[in-house]
Amino acid sequence: MEDRHASLSSFFLLALFSFILSYSCSTAYSNTALVAPIAYDPSTSLYSVSPLGGPPFDRPLLLNLDSSNLWRDCMHPLLRSPPLEPVLYHSAICKSAKVQSALISGDPGYIFGCSGAPTPVCSNFSCSVYASASLRTSPSAVLWTDTISLLSVNGSVPGKLIRVPKFAFACSDDILLNSDAAVPANAVGAAGLSRALLALPKQLAAKLRMKRRFAYCLPLSVVAGRGALFFGQTPYIFPPGGDFSNRFQYTPLLNNPQEPDSYFIGVESIFVNKVKLPINASLLQLRKDPNIIFNNKMGIVGGTSISSTLRYTRLESSIYDALAREFSSSAAAIGIQAVGAVGAFETCFNKSTVTVGKGGFRIPVIAFSLQGSNGPMWEIKNHNTVEFVEKFICLAFQRADQFQPRSIVLGTFQQQDCLLQFDLDGSRFGVVPNLSSSWSGCSNFKFGSTT
Repeated sequence: MEDRHASLSSFFLLALFSFILSYSCSTAYSNTALVAPIAYDPSTSLYSVSPLGGPPFDRPLLLNLDSSNLWRDCMHPLLRSPPLEPVLYHSAICKSAKVQSALISGDPGYIFGCSGAPTPVCSNFSCSVYASASLRTSPSAVLWTDTISLLSVNGSVPGKLIRVPKFAFACSDDILLNSDAAVPANAVGAAGLSRALLALPKQLAAKLRMKRRFAYCLPLSVVAGRGALFFGQTPYIFPPGGDFSNRFQYTPLLNNPQEPDSYFIGVESIFVNKVKLPINASLLQLRKDPNIIFNNKMGIVGGTSISSTLRYTRLESSIYDALAREFSSSAAAIGIQAVGAVGAFETCFNKSTVTVGKGGFRIPVIAFSLQGSNGPMWEIKNHNTVEFVEKFICLAFQRADQFQPRSIVLGTFQQQDCLLQFDLDGSRFGVVPNLSSSWSGCSNFKFGSTT
């Protein structure tokens, strides 16, 4: 019996190893690239992929960099099996469903005790996984495979739906949908974009032999229009600015062994109007903290992560103070009157004292200096810098609470109208700041009438 178990274990390990290596063993990539529209939901301040493609993913899904899979509510309406095929607990696919992100860390589970015929959310001997929404997770989603359809793209022209067979996704009940602000209005699940094996980027790359690369461009919340989410290698054409493929500034994607599925970059310094802020350099680095224990190891704190669900960038307290102080000083030098705190923002100004030029508000420019040989700089200005609150404009950054382990978490407000690329094969992150500087915008991508 022991030999039989050893043989089975060897078989499953070999299958899992083959499943993982399928992403990188072939250098012959296809020309397939995919696109989906992105919409902003003002009621939750979240972004949705709407739609990702054909049924059963033709309803809005939360855009989520920290979700380890593609999941949806399969009960309302009930998805039928067949065509769904259950993923069994002892399968290679289930073994690849481990998740280690900012939201959760855990292994897949085993489902038993279901009575009657299998349903999408209860099927004996199947693989249970985590479903993640905005700041919330459910451990009881069930992994299935089915054929899904996604919209192809050729440059600036969306094409036909591409069928992707045996795609692994999770079915959940409606517990996350009923949680306050967990998903955008009318959303039925989440499009997971993390570095996990079953998230969309790696799974699509393996199925369609594409590069493990995706990019998104979030539309301005104050403008009616849709942004775009891309998978694979494709031009990024936003009229009238043209193709932005060669305008990226690149910085390495950093690995955090405590959260290997999440996205981290290195910020080396922060400037306001080219004045470098006095920041403790150790805060900007990922480092071990002996006062925090995580999974019986020293916790990793500091550094900079990228979020697709947090609205405003959050800064460690001393970093926020340095930014607010220099921004206020630079604003006062050009006649902008400070008014103190307004609502959720600590640093606000009288809007009537702000002048407007051709490029927008004349306010101080914030720049993040990133790691990289070419000195990449992410400039944050105008509509990415300040938020309107009644008669005031406020610095659209917030102070992190004491429980946030990251020194900087980059929010979606600062990402608006920027083109962000996550190149998993090259282990690098690219940014094109401020498409508006080329008289373009994320909502300028031309989708067809069918999306």
